[in-house]
Amino acid sequence: TAQRRSSGLAGGDPSALSALVRERDDLQQRLHATELARSAAESRLQTAESAWTRTLEELDSRRRQASQLEQINPWIDAEVARLRQELKEAQAGLQDLDRATGRKRGQAATSERERVDAEAEQASLSAANDVLRKEHDF
Repeated sequence: TAQRRSSGLAGGDPSALSALVRERDDLQQRLHATELARSAAESRLQTAESAWTRTLEELDSRRRQASQLEQINPWIDAEVARLRQELKEAQAGLQDLDRATGRKRGQAATSERERVDAEAEQASLSAANDVLRKEHDF
């Protein structure tokens, strides 16, 4: 086809010249479209590379955090064990206080009954004493 084109041009064939111009224009349009596509692909590549870089940085950051947590975990485990022991001791202390409070309530109730009984006995003795005085005064 290149030989036909050159022979058509040499002969001055206007249709061959216009065909070549059209082909040139088509090739320029395809070149322009290809350059636009290449530019868009490069832009997407830069975006993807930036995202990849950010992802790697985030991954490194999370690995560092995980490493720090692994270093802290034994301390946290020991602290949790210590706090559990303190809680157990505090609960035992509260149970002791509950038992002591129960005993004191029982003692207070007994003392109150004894006081009421003593007051009743005192009232009875006082009444009997009044009767005896009245009898003695006659």
